[in-house]
Amino acid sequence: MKELLEQVQLKEELQLPDIEVPTFILRFIKDLKEKGRAYGTYVRYSYYLDEFVKWLKKQKHMDINFEVWKGLSDEDYNEYYKTLITKHHYSIDSIKRVESVLMQMYLYIIKLGYNEVASPSLTLDQTKLLAAKFNQRDFVSEKDFKTLILVMRSKEGLTEHQLKGRDLLINRNVSIATLFYKYGLTMQELVSITMKDIRFVRFNQIEVRGKKGATRLIEVEQEDKLLILSYLNDIPKAVRPKFHTADPLFAAFDYQRLTYRWIYDNDDKINNGHPKALSRLAIQKMILQEVKRAGLDKKGISAQSMRNSAILRLLANNIPEQEILIYFGLKTAITLRRYKDYLDTN
Repeated sequence: MKELLEQVQLKEELQLPDIEVPTFILRFIKDLKEKGRAYGTYVRYSYYLDEFVKWLKKQKHMDINFEVWKGLSDEDYNEYYKTLITKHHYSIDSIKRVESVLMQMYLYIIKLGYNEVASPSLTLDQTKLLAAKFNQRDFVSEKDFKTLILVMRSKEGLTEHQLKGRDLLINRNVSIATLFYKYGLTMQELVSITMKDIRFVRFNQIEVRGKKGATRLIEVEQEDKLLILSYLNDIPKAVRPKFHTADPLFAAFDYQRLTYRWIYDNDDKINNGHPKALSRLAIQKMILQEVKRAGLDKKGISAQSMRNSAILRLLANNIPEQEILIYFGLKTAITLRRYKDYLDTN
């Protein structure tokens, strides 16, 4: 009872979303807050740890407490990374983010005085596995994408709670999947789009930013431009991202209040603030949920596999390599080798 009370108090203090993690993880999250980590940072940590705990429960068929966590082995961590790589098709950057969170948890436990615990470091074999040849699960067929979009637009299989705000989310979620699949955006590019980057008055263009501020311009089809505008019009005007501002294009949704989230810049809450940006983790979670609802969860559909499909289509259409490199923000032709090898053998 005492631990349950502490868990409730910690969740309220940290203002965490509806996640199910043991009390010792909440204490770790509180430690991050006390070190000055931003709210968005420790919420992201909590999501990653929540996913790991869920996986552990399935693997070990038991609830996860501090003693179980201390007893984790190198094999446990290796198996989890392997699952993320082979089943969920995480990129090397995504895997490293997961590793970073688990390493911070590991260092926290060491700081508590428990030195005989396994390190969650990535192994060389796992890094090699990430660079392995593509297979069919690394891409999304046109048929599967159409099925996914059809289900995303439907309300089949949704809970009563999910149905309440669904109409406000359909165009947003379909827009996100479309930008991944048809235009090959990376997750970094998508979450970085602001309303200043939307050029929909005279053009059908979006400027996207990748790693280290590198930018590229994509030309969207008219129907996709109208889709994005429909999503924006779905948002109540008071909390809608404003054109020509630094507001994020894709905003987070408040499932409790059934409206889009808004962050105030100061305490007076009058004519100030901006929409809360949708996080990469929330996007990953949304895609996983929709893929599962569509019955495609064994196909390995993810943001990365949708981007892979866009790159593969241009190669298959004999677009010059240099144009492909520029369009997708790729650095060298070596990057395309795996795609060309896949085309040659399929």
